[in-house]
Amino acid sequence: MAAAISAPVLFQIATDFDRVQVQVDIDQSDIGGLAVGEPASFEVASYPNEKFHGTVQLVRLQPVSAQTTSAQTTTPAIAAGPPSSSVVGTVVSYTAIIDVANPGEKLRPGMTAEVALDGLRRDAAIRIPNSALSFRPPQDVLQALGEAEPAIPTDVTLPDGSTTKASDVWEYDGKRFTPVAVRVGLADDHWTELVSGSLHPGDILVTSAVVRQRRRI
Repeated sequence: MAAAISAPVLFQIATDFDRVQVQVDIDQSDIGGLAVGEPASFEVASYPNEKFHGTVQLVRLQPVSAQTTSAQTTTPAIAAGPPSSSVVGTVVSYTAIIDVANPGEKLRPGMTAEVALDGLRRDAAIRIPNSALSFRPPQDVLQALGEAEPAIPTDVTLPDGSTTKASDVWEYDGKRFTPVAVRVGLADDHWTELVSGSLHPGDILVTSAVVRQRRRI
């Protein structure tokens, strides 16, 4: 599975724009599969139908840590529980530098891009459909079921005690939607790797939901 990393990507300011450097922050779970010299491609919003190519020039050893704070709340209408509390965790990533030829000087400082690092691959990965990761129960569907929107976990705790930002997918048992926090890794246009979480191969996830109106004839 090849990686498609969506993140703010900064172009280094220079006096000569024939070549530019792209800085990409890569999650610690993916950095082990990246090496200097591997190809990379990316797109920018200014040129949506054009793909740019470069080469990984450097992978910095110094980690980039960001403090994240998540609130955990309990809705009395759903279940009894303790008052709201906050949890602080650390998300760790590493910066990779991609060298890019820019002969037409289309790429400019401050642009953001969606980068695909071709060297990042994982064999026999458990995959989640991207449509399941982008799904959220629509408000009208929740109202039709008489269900309040559940609290969504925002962080996943790693074995070393640190945390990383969680993604969420949804299960449906015929009566209620239940969010499941997952940690994801590599992705392509259709699938995303499951790194950790309570899901197993064969589990059924929700990718869409609509309210159907019954009509009397």
